[in-house]
Amino acid sequence: MNLVHLKYAVEVAKEKSISKAAEKLYMGQPNLSRAISDLEDSLGIKIFRRSSKGMFPTMQGEEFLGYARNILSQVDKVERLYSGQSEKKQTFSISVPRATYISSAFMEFTKKLDQYKPMELFYNETNQIGVINNILSSDYNLGILRFRQVVKDNVVQLLHAKAPQRDV
Repeated sequence: MNLVHLKYAVEVAKEKSISKAAEKLYMGQPNLSRAISDLEDSLGIKIFRRSSKGMFPTMQGEEFLGYARNILSQVDKVERLYSGQSEKKQTFSISVPRATYISSAFMEFTKKLDQYKPMELFYNETNQIGVINNILSSDYNLGILRFRQVVKDNVVQLLHAKAPQRDV
């Protein structure tokens, strides 16, 4: 079994026809039919049930095709990743205090992202010290602190103590 045979089987399942699949694959129907038969023989299963209305996967064929699609998808990802065609991943990380309104706002923010591009989002709920440490360690792009006005001076002192070289 090789990747080409997996592609053949997936295309036959998609087209439900050896002839149409052969056309899409730019090959002769007898060669594709032989390749599918060889694949079935090598696996010891029948992938397709042949009928006058087309080719339909058997139960074992459905299972096999699921694995085949996953393998082909992974191969495509590897090829894109290492051939320089990989799309840039959208990444964003935020560290916040526990608050329902912040998590709701973050969910609204994610809806504005391009859903068709790969993305990696990190949302960390913690306390004030955790937010400060996450930002200072450069693990997170954004941190939200909330505090009462009466403790503002204490928070500013804490920030200066944790990051004396940064503007606070």
